[in-house]
Amino acid sequence: MPAHDAATVHLRLHRLRRFPLRRAGILLASTLTMGVGVTLLVIARLGLLPIDVLHWGAAHRFGFTFGGGIIAVQSVLLLIALPLRVAIGPGTVLAFLIPALTTDALQPLLPHPDNLAVRIGMFTAGGILFCTGVAGYLTATLGILPRDGIMLTLGRGRPRGIAVARTGIDIAFVLVGGALLGPGEALRNGDVGIGTVILAIACGPAVAVLRHSVLPRIPGLSSRPSGRHRAPPRSDAPEARGELS
Repeated sequence: MPAHDAATVHLRLHRLRRFPLRRAGILLASTLTMGVGVTLLVIARLGLLPIDVLHWGAAHRFGFTFGGGIIAVQSVLLLIALPLRVAIGPGTVLAFLIPALTTDALQPLLPHPDNLAVRIGMFTAGGILFCTGVAGYLTATLGILPRDGIMLTLGRGRPRGIAVARTGIDIAFVLVGGALLGPGEALRNGDVGIGTVILAIACGPAVAVLRHSVLPRIPGLSSRPSGRHRAPPRSDAPEARGELS
C-alpha cells in the first residue's frame, strides 16, 4: 500500500476512535432523557430550571415554541462561548437540539394535570430524568453545553469560582427570563417557583452522584478506560465535583 494511502487510512481510523459509536449512543440516549425530564418539569408547573426560565421567556417574547426558545437561547450562548475557546463538539449542539425537539413533540401528547400530588410526582420524575440525562451526556465527553463552557471560563476552572459563576448565571437567567415572561405571569403559571430553587440547589450534587457512583455500575456507560491503566479522576476537576450541571 502506498505511504499516502496508508496515512489516509490511519487518519480515518484515528477519527473513528475519537468518535466511537458507543459514546454517540450514550449521548443520544442521554439527551433524549434530558428532553423527557424537561417536559415533565414544564407540565408540573412548580418551577423550571433557571436556564429553562430564560428559554421559556425567549419563546414567549418572540413567538417560538418552547423548543424553539431553547434553540434560540443556546445558539446565542454558543456564539458567546466560541471566542472563549470552549471545548466544542457534537455534544455541544445535540445536548440542546435533541431536548428541544423532544419537548416540543411530547408536550401536546402528555396530560397536563391540575392535581397537586400528580404534579409533584411529575416534577420529581422530571428532575431525576433531567439529572440522569446530564450525567450521561457528560459521560459521553463529546462536548459540553455553551452555558457550561461559559461557566467554566468565568470560574477559571476553580471549584469556588465555578460555583460563584454558576450561581450568578442562574440568577441572571431567572431575572431575564422572568422579565421576558412578566414577573407576575411567571409566578402564576409556575414557570418560576419553589421548584426553581430546588432544582438550582439539587441538580449539581445529583448529577455528580449519578455520574460517578451510579452510571459507572451500568455496563457500557463508563467512558473511561478499564484495567490497571485507568487513572482516577482529579478531585479538583470541575466534572468530578458536579459543577457542570
